[in-house]
Formats: sequence, structure tokens, C-alpha cells
Amino acid sequence: MEAITSRPMLQNLVGCLVRSGGKRLIHLSMAGRDAEKVGEILKETSTFLEGILTATQLKPEEKWARVLHRAFRKFLKGLQLPPTSDGGQLLLA
Repeated sequence: MEAITSRPMLQNLVGCLVRSGGKRLIHLSMAGRDAEKVGEILKETSTFLEGILTATQLKPEEKWARVLHRAFRKFLKGLQLPPTSDGGQLLLA
């Protein structure tokens, strides 16, 4: 989403970091007319990132390529990003 439309939507979002059982969780509370839409976007994003984190079969560069592809999918128009690495750096060629 563009910053001009997403920034006002996200200003009504309040988060609280909770540490419990060795985990860190962020609890979010939403208010305003766009609360339902923001909730759907955040749930979708959370599900995607959780899937990436738990995908043990993927190498770090493959995970990074998927995150970047998701972030720029509107501009990529179906083009897949090939993951590559150069020592400690993750690159996309």
C-alpha cells in the first residue's frame, strides 16, 4: 500500500510486547473505521512470515528472496527473484 493511504490506517494501531514462556509476542489493538481491514492485512502478513520462519527446508537466501518477492510483488508482476549469496551477504541477482 502507498504510505499516503496506509499511514493513517496504521496510526490507530497500538501494540504491546509481551514476554511469556520464552517467547516474545506482540499484541495489537486496532480502532477506527479501517480496523477490520488493518486486522486482515496484519493477519495475512503474520501468516506469511510465520510460514517463512518455520520452513526449515529453505536456505536463508531462499527465505530472503521470498520476503522480497512478497514485498515487491506488485512491481515484479510474476517474475521470481533467484536467491544467491556471497559469503555472509544475501544477494539477489
